Amino acid sequence: MQRALREQPSPIWVNRTLAVTYAHLGEHSAARQSLDALRRYCPDLTVNQVLVSLPFTPDFMQRITNGLGDLGLPP
Repeated sequence: MQRALREQPSPIWVNRTLAVTYAHLGEHSAARQSLDALRRYCPDLTVNQVLVSLPFTPDFMQRITNGLGDLGLPP
């Protein structure tokens, strides 16, 4: 994911996933930086928009939306 960001710093999906991954690893500063980068490209993004936009299993989506919500992305 970090390589993808170096090559193309705007991919929304990378920052969306990387923010949650960093948070789960306890890397809160890196998680916040990824979330901030995500919000620069999608300033009005909400957890619910992420939830309805991705075709993954409910369990996976719960982990992603919980992680983004815990980082401060609005519901």
